Amino acid sequence: MFEKIIDIIDSAQDVWTGADWRHENGRGFDEYYNSVVTQYCEGDCEDCETCRKAEADAAEAQALSNVAVSALQSLDIETARKALSEARSIEASWGDARIWGPVFAQFEADPDVRFVEMTHVLCW
Repeated sequence: MFEKIIDIIDSAQDVWTGADWRHENGRGFDEYYNSVVTQYCEGDCEDCETCRKAEADAAEAQALSNVAVSALQSLDIETARKALSEARSIEASWGDARIWGPVFAQFEADPDVRFVEMTHVLCW
């Protein structure tokens, strides 16, 4: 029943995998200028705390998307909504939600999701 939204979720997986942007990675000492300088990371490096945290958050968002797919397959709309909303929030904590934000919006607009919610309300 939820093939379209499940396909959308599946296509979003593995897109955001961590810090893929340039960011500050601490401070170092420049002997030539005899001063402390800011060091930068270009993203996706192993020895950067920001990269490690972003990678862990991306993995958590990915796991939540798997929860959402399982919930949809069980017709548990509310669990799917919570999981996708949390994935969106995790990504947004890094500045934007360019992957999971649109997925969540598609979920909210999906006619199958709305139909199941409507019939659930009418039946109870």
